[in-house]
Amino acid sequence: MPFDLNKTWFGIGEKSGGMLIAAGMEYTTGMVVRGTNLENPIGFSIASARLGLGLGFSGGFVATLIFNCDNIQRMQNTEVTDWGVSISLGGRWAEIARALRRSETFVELARLGWRLRGVASRGEQVRNFLHHAYNAYDIGSMNDVPKVVCMDIPMAGAGAEIAVNYSTGRISFN
Repeated sequence: MPFDLNKTWFGIGEKSGGMLIAAGMEYTTGMVVRGTNLENPIGFSIASARLGLGLGFSGGFVATLIFNCDNIQRMQNTEVTDWGVSISLGGRWAEIARALRRSETFVELARLGWRLRGVASRGEQVRNFLHHAYNAYDIGSMNDVPKVVCMDIPMAGAGAEIAVNYSTGRISFN
């Protein structure tokens, strides 16, 4: 299916979110441009609720694509849903572990975190592959309905989070 650049928007944004056991939040903000007019960026934001299992907080950059949309304002307040797997025990894990060391409740978690560091890095690679494969399938199977896709940019994030969740929110444009 060829893409009509006049109905395709792309851009970059930043995403942050977190989970506390069974629920959480996620916020994405950025800019998109129409494929045929790169000079007029339009700001957007997506506020989402997360439902699933997880603990922690992470953030990073995302590539944003909007397909089948001739007028971006028609998508104002449109529901955006996605699934997510967050595995992030980034470079600041040592600082987090030191802060938690004072609390005996978290001492074992800090020790476990040190052991899981290499596993988490491989886990992030697997997570990115699965998420990008799902997005490719989603894009390939869409019809003429407008579709928003936000893909995490590998190695462009940080945090301490492990979560599996479904998110639902609304997109708005400035």
